[in-house]
Amino acid sequence: MMGRGYGPMGPGMMGQGYGPGMMGRGSGPMGPGMMGPGYGPGGMGGMMHGAAYAALDLSDEQRAKIAEIQDGLRQTHWALMGAMRESRQKLLELQSEGKADDVAAREAYDAMSAVHQQMLATVRDAQQRIEALLTQEQRDQLTRGERAG
Repeated sequence: MMGRGYGPMGPGMMGQGYGPGMMGRGSGPMGPGMMGPGYGPGGMGGMMHGAAYAALDLSDEQRAKIAEIQDGLRQTHWALMGAMRESRQKLLELQSEGKADDVAAREAYDAMSAVHQQMLATVRDAQQRIEALLTQEQRDQLTRGERAG
């Protein structure tokens, strides 16, 4: 029992305080996620390769273009996270008012799922655009996880 009235599974995905929920604490098998700790499990699963790009011997032009792509992705995801928060807030308001019937709950969850799908699509697009900037040797290095030098 976790205490605080949450039952054996914790507060769950939509509960107070963003607690551990039924999956427990921790980042899960894919790490803390592309947005860093506190933004949930890394459902995008390393798709942006993170620091791996820094390990490549990139030209200044490649670095600038990659930074531009990543900044655009960050801005897009910031806006999408706003939409996600709005959907979650709507559901919490319905629940607190006792109006969260199955249809309303499904609509809120579907809205959040649609945002997740958009985020996945934007990550994949950014990854493809970045990899198009790399030489074949750099792509091979990235695939093998090698360091430059």
